Amino acid sequence: MSWWNASRIELYSRAAEHGDFHRRLGDMLVPLFEGCDDIVELGCGLGYMTGELCSRGCDARGYDEDPMAVDFATRRFPRCTFARRDCYRLDKEADAALAVFFGRIGQEGSLEALLSSCRRRLVYVCNEHCQWNRCTWKVTARVRQSLDARGVGYECTTGHLRFDQLLEDEDELDVFIRENYESRGRTFDLDIERGTGRYPIRVVNDKSFGIFTIEKEDAR
Repeated sequence: MSWWNASRIELYSRAAEHGDFHRRLGDMLVPLFEGCDDIVELGCGLGYMTGELCSRGCDARGYDEDPMAVDFATRRFPRCTFARRDCYRLDKEADAALAVFFGRIGQEGSLEALLSSCRRRLVYVCNEHCQWNRCTWKVTARVRQSLDARGVGYECTTGHLRFDQLLEDEDELDVFIRENYESRGRTFDLDIERGTGRYPIRVVNDKSFGIFTIEKEDAR
């Protein structure tokens, strides 16, 4: 079943177009791909990170199983390559792979599947699902433990960036909370700012995350 629908695409793309989240995340990620000839983004969603990498001269392409996401990405970033594929079965199609808030690296077999998509390096960005100043780093700790248990070499940095959601009215706020939190069993605890203008409601989303740079043993 596709996760994306018209409402989710509209709200996410609005947040992306009115903020600098992807540009600033690109500042953090691009140096990690130094020396890599090409990059594949796993679970690229609407294509914003693939588009950001391509705009900086990287040879990057995006894969996602969701047809609505791939269609949007192809139209929004016509100079990039996107395809609908199973991201766990790409079989070393690039020098490096990027996974941003995608997959569950601690699940059995998922790390091996993600690593199989690249020849040299996997950059895995792990979302904490809470405001940075409330974060206890539970997710990052689980990922770290999973990598340690497998004896995989890696480096980890942490960071936080704003990815605020702009909304037209209370009805849109209800839709945003229902589709992004309640339907996924998550508690909505973000701050809300109210003002004027076309989008008078702003959901403050200061995303906290860990960035794991994982080198494949046969690439060392």
